[in-house]
Amino acid sequence: MSEIKKLEESSIFIDVNDSATQNIDYNNCENYKNITFDMLNLSGVGRFLNVNTTIKKVCPNKQIVVGFKLYETTSGSKVMEDYKTFAVQHSENSYADITLLNIQFVLPEEIAETKDKTNLCSARTFELEIISHYVDLLESRY
Repeated sequence: MSEIKKLEESSIFIDVNDSATQNIDYNNCENYKNITFDMLNLSGVGRFLNVNTTIKKVCPNKQIVVGFKLYETTSGSKVMEDYKTFAVQHSENSYADITLLNIQFVLPEEIAETKDKTNLCSARTFELEIISHYVDLLESRY
């Protein structure tokens, strides 16, 4: 169990795993807030993957689900490291390409399928699988 230390000057909590939490409260009718979050020590190493993709020729007025499965591959085997799913509504009356931007994966070295889990200079290989499918398969009868 990690020990949590409270910093009395602010409502930021830092634990031994270098994660932090800050409470953010919105008042009635307040819809924007700008915060500074600068009390985090970075001791872990890892990689960051940003994915952009386009789903081609989506049928008019249909909803699709897009899934991203990220595997790490080593010595002929693959291990799923992360997955994400998104539902996207296409509201136009014609076929269109739908672009998804900035699908982000954080890949810490601690989960690497390599012997040296602290060396960012170690080579790693990933495989990304993207699956898309219509959610509303039948036309509405109403």
